[in-house]
Amino acid sequence: MDARQLIAEKIARLHKETQSGLQKVFSIRSSDDTAKSPIRLLEIVDDTPAVGIFPIGFRPIHHLGITLPSVIVEITPFEYDNLRARKLNLPHR
Repeated sequence: MDARQLIAEKIARLHKETQSGLQKVFSIRSSDDTAKSPIRLLEIVDDTPAVGIFPIGFRPIHHLGITLPSVIVEITPFEYDNLRARKLNLPHR
């Protein structure tokens, strides 16, 4: 397992421990990713507002072992169903 995947799993684990209503977390990877690319996660959360795809960026948190920036997208289960039905799209970058 590469360092990027370990960091993604650490962020997901922290979010699962602290965020109520979090159902699933998916790591979003691209063929363009490098060792320095931000970690991108899609989170399915029961009680998040339905605002569509709204990426939020975060800086590294070195003291927690999160040494790369990250981008989190939270969506509702309904929005996730729309994403799977291709009625909603993730940004390409």
